[in-house]
Amino acid sequence: MIKQKFNSIQYLRALASLMVVHCHFYEIVLGDFTSWWGGMGVDLFFVISGFVLYLSTRHNPSPRQYLINRVSRVVPTYWVMTCLLGFVLVFFPGVFKTADFTVTHFLLSLLFFPHWAPNSTTSIFPIYAIGWTLMYEWFFYISFMLFLSVKKNLVLKLFLFLSSFVVGANLILRVNDDIALVTFFSSPIILEFFVGVLIAHLYTQKKINLGMFAHSVLVLIAIVMFIVMLGYYEKFGRVICAGIPAAILVFALAGMDTIGKVRNIKLFTLIGDSSYSLYLIHPFVYGIFRFAYSRGYLDSISLVVIYFVSLFFVLVSAVVFYKYVEVPMCAAVKRVLKRKFEKQFAH
Repeated sequence: MIKQKFNSIQYLRALASLMVVHCHFYEIVLGDFTSWWGGMGVDLFFVISGFVLYLSTRHNPSPRQYLINRVSRVVPTYWVMTCLLGFVLVFFPGVFKTADFTVTHFLLSLLFFPHWAPNSTTSIFPIYAIGWTLMYEWFFYISFMLFLSVKKNLVLKLFLFLSSFVVGANLILRVNDDIALVTFFSSPIILEFFVGVLIAHLYTQKKINLGMFAHSVLVLIAIVMFIVMLGYYEKFGRVICAGIPAAILVFALAGMDTIGKVRNIKLFTLIGDSSYSLYLIHPFVYGIFRFAYSRGYLDSISLVVIYFVSLFFVLVSAVVFYKYVEVPMCAAVKRVLKRKFEKQFAH
C-alpha cells in the first residue's frame, strides 16, 4: 500500500517555513539581510511540492476536481493577505516603504501572473512580495494538468510534465529578457519541482528504502551541504547550493518514513500543517515588531529576546489563523466551487 501521509514531509514543511521566518526576522525587523537560509527554505518547499503533488494525483483525479482542490487550498489565504496589504498601501502608504500599489500590479498579483514590479525592470514580484514562490507553484499546478488525462503511461506523463517546462521556460530561448514571463520561467529553480516528482515516483516504485543507516547518512550529508554551501550561494546559485541538499533531505526522510522510523510529534506536525499560514502571515507580525524596533521602543531588550518573542507571536498567529481562518475559509471555497461546477455541468 502506498503511503500518502508522511510525518517527515510535515516536519520538512515546518523546517522550510521556519528557515524563511528566520531570514525575514533580520530582513524585516532589523532591516539587515544577512542570511541565505530563507532562500534555502524556499528550495525545500519546491522539492516538497513536487513530491506531494505527484502522490496526490497518482490516482488521476479529474482536471476539474484537481483544479478545485488547488484553488481552494492556495488562493483564499493568499488573496486575503494580498488584499490586506493592498488596503494598507492605499490608506496608510508610509507603512510599507518597499511596496507600491497600482491597480495593474494588484490584479496581476491576484492572478499569480509574473510581471515587473512598478518602476522596475529587474524585480519580478507580486504586490505581496513573498508571493513570488506561489507564481512558480501555479505554473507547476498548471503543468500537472497536462497529464492528468494520461492514465497508464508514466513515461509519457513525465515527458509531458517536463515538456511543459521546456515550452513555458525555454521555447523562446530568452530572445527577449525584457519579457517578465520569459525571464521568470527561464529560472532553473523549476527543476526542483521536477526532482520532487522523481523522488515521489521512486517512492511509488518502492525504490527509496535503502535501509535506516543509509538514509541517516544521507540526512547528515544534506545538513552538511546546507551549511557548507551557504558560502557559495551567490557563486553557484540556489539550485546547486540549496536544491540538491533539499532533494537529498526529502529522499532520505521519506525513505525513513516508509520503514516507520519517523514518529508523529504533534507540535512539529501542527507547525507543518499551518506552514502555509506561517509563510504568508509572518511578514505582517514582523512588521509590527519592526515598527517598535525602528522607533527605539525595544532598545532595552536584548536582540535574542526580541528574536524569540517575535517568533513566538509569529507561530501563535499562524496556528490561530490556520485553525480558525484558513481551514474553514478554504473548506467554504471548496464547497462553493463544487456547487458551481456541478451546476455548470448539469446543464
